[in-house]
Amino acid sequence: MRTQFFYVGLLGAIAGGLVGTAGCDDITAGQSADSSAPPQLVHVMIQDARYLFGFPNRASALDILDNNNTRTCQITDAQAGLDTCINEFLVDQVAPDVACQESTGTCKDPLKIPATGVPVPLSCVLVGIQAPDNRDPGGGIQVRLVFDKVLDSALEMVTMDPTKAPGTTNTYVLEPGLIELDDQDGNVVASKMYLDNGGSPEFSSDLELVPLGPALVIKPTDSLLAATTYTVKILKPGDLKDRQGNAAVALGGGALATSYTFKTEDLTPDVAGAVGGGLDYPDFSDPTAPPTITPNEVIQIGFFELPAGDSATVTVTGPTGAAPVVAYSERLDDPTMCSKFMAGADPSFIPILDITAATTNDLATAMPAEWTAGDYMIHVSVKDITGRSAAFEADYAFTVDPAGETTDPMMDPNIQSAHRLPAECQM
Repeated sequence: MRTQFFYVGLLGAIAGGLVGTAGCDDITAGQSADSSAPPQLVHVMIQDARYLFGFPNRASALDILDNNNTRTCQITDAQAGLDTCINEFLVDQVAPDVACQESTGTCKDPLKIPATGVPVPLSCVLVGIQAPDNRDPGGGIQVRLVFDKVLDSALEMVTMDPTKAPGTTNTYVLEPGLIELDDQDGNVVASKMYLDNGGSPEFSSDLELVPLGPALVIKPTDSLLAATTYTVKILKPGDLKDRQGNAAVALGGGALATSYTFKTEDLTPDVAGAVGGGLDYPDFSDPTAPPTITPNEVIQIGFFELPAGDSATVTVTGPTGAAPVVAYSERLDDPTMCSKFMAGADPSFIPILDITAATTNDLATAMPAEWTAGDYMIHVSVKDITGRSAAFEADYAFTVDPAGETTDPMMDPNIQSAHRLPAECQM
């Protein structure tokens, strides 16, 4: 988000206190003068953005430059295992893991990209944000190129439409062709981009609520893919200047690099309940307490990235032995809308794998059937939609009980009529 918005009230109070002591045209009174040194790129952050309405995310903030100071530490026996590492900030109001690594004698760096890759948060679409604005699309990953001093505001054009509602009057357009995010095939990732001249390049109480800045921000409007290498590009490094016209440089001086890469994680499941409980059904988060479903309900397993659901394999053992069951990508409830998914292709925006009892194991012809009452065990194997990551595999236990079964999707959104099979689609 544009962090300067948080300081409007404070700045207004300060400005009011200065009335009578400074000329009306002097908007820099009380500010320290800019350093004559050129602005340095100090971080390239890949991090979650705060979702609108407080929708949770992955609580992830990572730095491609990996230039954070290494802190030595020890665990003292005299103080009953006291860890001398301390948290310096929060990420989405969660304290990151900075535990002392006994093997190296250093504190764990929460900004270092893990070997598993960059976590991908949920798509904006899942929280009903179809048309994000260019200040804050409201969720998803953001790339922040953080500098150690304020950049020239001429990098961004601001236009105002007084006919719009308060808070939506301004439109911000970053200089075209200045920066971009590309996927590993060289395609530009559709994104909202803006200049955020607020914030500190070193300190933050919370890296999402008060992110590091000043920064150029790239916010993809679609979810990133699993196991995919992305490249942050600075296409016009010579245009990046401070308010005195000093050209930006790399940390420590020297020319800016024109590209920075990162790779996303493999296909990763949403843990039931961790993101509001809206993706998974039933709740498999406690493996010691198998959940219960009714005979006409659909199992739904949510992921942070897009699964190739129609290519998933499921093996089932139940009260009558093997039973016809199919797995497929979520298609919602309207059979007339299935054509948007294209024949033979996976849906393009819903990261949910559906599993249901069917008349046959052939997905092309399978129609809904009911689970027989009793205890089940299923094994699921599914890859991401690009096929780049290793298959996700897991076992799930559950019980089918006809008590409380309904055919009304308003009473139970998990019944089969709310999750159409591919063969039910009217192409």
